[in-house]
Amino acid sequence: MDYFRVTNVWCERIGGKVGAKVRFEKLNLSAKSWWAAKGSAAPLPYCQRPEIQAEIKHCVACQTASPRIYNEGWMCLQPICDSFWTINGFEAPVDLTFHLNFLHTRTPPAPEVVPHHDLVPDLLPTLEEDGEGVSYSRIAWKGIVCPRCQKCISRKYWHGWKCTDELSLISGKGETSCTFERMLTVQPVSLRSVIDDFSLGPNKRACHFDSKFAVPDIDDETLFPYRKLIYRIPGVGSITHFVANRIISTRPNGPNDLFRQLQVSDFGLRRYPLQQSVVAGTLTAHFAVNYGMPYKYIVSVDSRPFTDAPDEIMRALGRLTWATERAVAGSGDNFLPPNELLMLGYFEDMKIGYHDDGESSLGPTIATLSLGAKSVMSIRMKYKYYNGLSKTKTLLKDDPVLIDQTTYDSLRRKALQKGKCGEAPIGIKMELNHGDLVVMHGENLQKYYEHAVTPDKKLRFALTARYIKPDHVEPEHLPKGEFTLTPDQVYDGK
Repeated sequence: MDYFRVTNVWCERIGGKVGAKVRFEKLNLSAKSWWAAKGSAAPLPYCQRPEIQAEIKHCVACQTASPRIYNEGWMCLQPICDSFWTINGFEAPVDLTFHLNFLHTRTPPAPEVVPHHDLVPDLLPTLEEDGEGVSYSRIAWKGIVCPRCQKCISRKYWHGWKCTDELSLISGKGETSCTFERMLTVQPVSLRSVIDDFSLGPNKRACHFDSKFAVPDIDDETLFPYRKLIYRIPGVGSITHFVANRIISTRPNGPNDLFRQLQVSDFGLRRYPLQQSVVAGTLTAHFAVNYGMPYKYIVSVDSRPFTDAPDEIMRALGRLTWATERAVAGSGDNFLPPNELLMLGYFEDMKIGYHDDGESSLGPTIATLSLGAKSVMSIRMKYKYYNGLSKTKTLLKDDPVLIDQTTYDSLRRKALQKGKCGEAPIGIKMELNHGDLVVMHGENLQKYYEHAVTPDKKLRFALTARYIKPDHVEPEHLPKGEFTLTPDQVYDGK
């Protein structure tokens, strides 16, 4: 767009009623408008333009002056006048055309009428790299206007922006794409800035459970100093929440150290285009990087071998391997050590909506380490299994009936009769805090249920480890999942 000023406001009769119309005039008449036809000449400076003025007449009935706006004739534009909207005593026609003098009139420049702000905000200078956390704020990931080619750039990279938009060859530089990039020097934020109760860390965090959601089994002894909460879904699986505390987080190379190291190191975090989106090219509302076996979730992420993974990733993998083994123990299932790790980074107001990790290539266990800001993890039954039919109102052939039969029958009848279905209510709601581990176990858990995660404040990391079935991976990618943890990368639960 551009900056305009109002030069005329007048009334007309529109569909039997009186309405107002407005004429706007661009402030800067010396610059070519973005909507000008390609190849059109540059505009003449105001001082070189011929003086053109709209015809002005006074109404005989009310003595009010009005400009001639339409080719069809002059008319009084005062709605209280008896001659309003008439041409020579007759009602104005419906199809009117603008008079060229009215269109071509230009108001003399007025020094006092100037825009207060640029329509193309120069965001980069406002991001002071010395300021703690400025690069993680909402404004910093929503995008900028490229100062070189004037195209909008989405923040694809953890450390900044790269522009790859096509350039117009009329620039004379012969380039076909813009090469502008701006990487920020990341200043790590403190835990205190993202954790409200940072200084209130008791040895064992108190947990309060809302009766609207499932209440877990509580174990404070088996894996001390962790508090272990187990949510069981009969016939489906279980979710084990290992609740951390200050004892765990403050140990050397523990969650506190990891949180700082993940901020400043370059792990290759970036945002990827969603495979399915209303607007093509929409990027994920999180940054991602994958290590180990290739894994495709809502986007296709290039995978890096564990042999190239930094120590921080391998230490996180050690924690996730420990949590996976402890969650599976006693279930009667085989322990499958993870061979893949997906790290997600969330800036302010980023989140991941409802989804499942139910790809056929995955094993039955998924473990996540949460670092930084508190987040809420919500688990609910999938739409089709809650209602007994798909969103196209097709009855399910394979329906396990996971809720009580009476409620299920009632929902299904209403859906078939009225065509109305609703999403399942949240069944399990967990507050994940810094250093917590969550393990979802059971193949049917990802088949029948879905989960979403919403961080509370401006910076969070989620490191999730899975077992990828080797027979679902191309042979050349199998070595990516091979690794051996060093003694200091192996985690013992302390």
